[in-house]
Amino acid sequence: MSSLARSLRAPAAPRALPAATAAGNDPIAGILCIIGAALFFTACDAAAKFLTGRIPALEVVWARYAGFALVTALPMLLRGGLPALGSRSPGLQILRGCCLIGSTTLFILGLRALPLADATAMAFASPLFITALSVPLLGERVGPRRWGAVILGLVGVLIVVQPGTDAFQLAAFLPLASAVCWAVGMILTRRLAGTDSTPTTLAWTALCGLVATGTMAAFVWVPPSLAEAGWMAFMGLTFAIGHSFVALAYRRAAASAVAPFSYLQILNSTLVGYLVFGAIPDRPTLAGAAIIAGSGLYIAQRARKRDG
Repeated sequence: MSSLARSLRAPAAPRALPAATAAGNDPIAGILCIIGAALFFTACDAAAKFLTGRIPALEVVWARYAGFALVTALPMLLRGGLPALGSRSPGLQILRGCCLIGSTTLFILGLRALPLADATAMAFASPLFITALSVPLLGERVGPRRWGAVILGLVGVLIVVQPGTDAFQLAAFLPLASAVCWAVGMILTRRLAGTDSTPTTLAWTALCGLVATGTMAAFVWVPPSLAEAGWMAFMGLTFAIGHSFVALAYRRAAASAVAPFSYLQILNSTLVGYLVFGAIPDRPTLAGAAIIAGSGLYIAQRARKRDG
């Protein structure tokens, strides 16, 4: 990815928008919603991996944004027309949208060459980059424990990537770069929190992505077959439903209660990668993914206590 947390990439917590304490107090419902979101996002990523072997990646990205726009921008436009999309910081909204376009595109390009579990694990490194970048970009204080967790998480990334071995692929840097773009986008989300509402920010993101990726995809467009069009619709639908579940989760319960369960998406991706694509993750991938998830969870716990 969050009041419709988790904009575009791929995984739940990393792709989740920073959310304040939820209005509701029903942690069981919130946890069930975030588990549902992880399932739908995994299905979306699996469909994307299937499609990247058949149509250009930009078409796949466009289909994601089309589904996202249907549940964010379209309802606002139907209710209030263009004035409903008014923003006090349009420049920052466009910049944020560009960051998330880059994040989504890089992740989907990575899916073309990497197992689903590997790409998902590396995309979940984004909380590490958010923590590191919040110091120079937002002036936030990060204590030695969280810095230690960031370093440990990056060690986990290196274990997954396996540089210097026969298992190393340059494509491994694509989901990692996606995580960096996502982190910058989330930093911009924090800056926008004081000027624009979450629905406005999400609508701008959806429309920026829809227009930008649609324009670029027009130059490489390959007419999809009926089956491919069906998978594109399925991907956009699961992406939109996943966002809806995330929104419900963060409304029902505090972020600290639901965020840890978003890491189930790594497990989901591992299972789907094996059952659907026949990809069996090796021990370094499993170990690295566990370290990345553990580091992210520790960072979230320390940040909640505000004594990082």
